[in-house]
Amino acid sequence: MRITHETYGIDIRLPRAVYVLDAVDEPVSVEGRLSSVRNLLEREDQVTIGHSGEVVVLRVMRGERNGEALRSFADRLYRACCGDGRDVYVVVTEAPAGEVAPAYREASRIAGLLKRVGEPGGVYRAEEVQLLRLVDDLPLDKKRELIARTVGPLVNRPERDEWIHTLRVFFRCHLNVSEAARQLHVHRNTLLYRLARIREVTGRCPQQFPSAVELYAGLLAHLLDAPPSSPSGS
Repeated sequence: MRITHETYGIDIRLPRAVYVLDAVDEPVSVEGRLSSVRNLLEREDQVTIGHSGEVVVLRVMRGERNGEALRSFADRLYRACCGDGRDVYVVVTEAPAGEVAPAYREASRIAGLLKRVGEPGGVYRAEEVQLLRLVDDLPLDKKRELIARTVGPLVNRPERDEWIHTLRVFFRCHLNVSEAARQLHVHRNTLLYRLARIREVTGRCPQQFPSAVELYAGLLAHLLDAPPSSPSGS
């Protein structure tokens, strides 16, 4: 999608926050979602655009470059577009004056990558998921080399699905053992045992930051190379 002043009659020369909304497992119902989003757009300088299953919100920023403010509005968009068992990604990024088009492309690409690796719906700041983009930029041979050096030893084991899912949830919980155990519906000691086994098999400890970063990058490469059949919200 090409966003231009001439096409949509908006002044894209102003600094804007760009919000891209994309459905987790099916195209966004543009008509219904636009109606929900418009209810949040109180000022005339907020514009919604629906294209190819996406909803794009361009919001003028007037000295309000505050991460909390961006997140708060993104949370409101997310709540407005969820319902009836459907979930969405809301990816937000900032566009300096005249840079709306590249900001849109970045946010749209990230939404697509989140879908490819099966991340759950929710609000994502573009700068918070740059590792995913960087891993996707690797040539295929480098991706597979990264996989082989990190999570490769896990993928040929009978416990593959359990271990991969455990790592995904553990990293999503920012290495918090108690919270990850709660989300996995297992005892804390069960999770610690799994993490110890992953360390034995891979030679990298998921609980230590340097090794965790390597494992996380390898996990992303694996999911991009062989994405899950459907997004996992657990």
